[in-house]
Amino acid sequence: MNCVTCVKIGKKYPPIYVNKLYNAIRNQCDLDFICFTDDPSGINPNVIVYDIQPLVKNPSKWQTPVRERIGIRSWWPAWSKLELFAREELDKYDKKIFFDLDVVIQGDLSPILDFETNLALTHCTWKSEEWVKKNQGKREAFAFNSDCIVWRDIKFIYEQYVTNWKKYVRMYTGIDPYLNEYHLSDLELLPEVFYSYNKGSKPEHHYDGDGTPYHKFMPEYSVCTFHGKPDIHDLGDDHILYKIWNDS
Repeated sequence: MNCVTCVKIGKKYPPIYVNKLYNAIRNQCDLDFICFTDDPSGINPNVIVYDIQPLVKNPSKWQTPVRERIGIRSWWPAWSKLELFAREELDKYDKKIFFDLDVVIQGDLSPILDFETNLALTHCTWKSEEWVKKNQGKREAFAFNSDCIVWRDIKFIYEQYVTNWKKYVRMYTGIDPYLNEYHLSDLELLPEVFYSYNKGSKPEHHYDGDGTPYHKFMPEYSVCTFHGKPDIHDLGDDHILYKIWNDS
């Protein structure tokens, strides 16, 4: 038995993002859909909801106040993704499939739903190997991200993190560089069905180009991920990606 999961902490994304993701998944499969959240209000009652609390209070205000108060370089709710690796509520599922809330499911998800792995993350095809090597040690200098995660039994990753979490969030700007540093040998890359609205799908679209946002709909892919502004709800009623998201 498998499941699909997401995390909603703080005020960055309203409950409609959970509901739209649920609808998009339900259009393609009948797997249990689980949301871990600190506020279940407004979430579709058909979604299975479990409580999750941030390690830092007021996560929606993480930037300056949190850094000043506890000296942490960057803690935000994305770090709570790691907690899912060890949540007992997920033990009964053979395979767990996580999606960020800011994605648009626009095509067939079977390459992801059927992918067999112990741990796999989104392949950032919009970054060239040369760019990654050239920027080693800098933010985003790795060929994957955690927009989508597929896993089975990787509790050891959370257990390592939580024993000294303040150290890790001081050192790294999110879970992607943390995983790149400590667990690169444990992970695989998911099938290339993702593209970024801001970065495109190939290095020349952004990283090896002039660095401007790509901002194009690419119908040949299954999932559009959003990195930075605009948010999906800012696209406008006439935008094709907003229509796909809103109609799901």
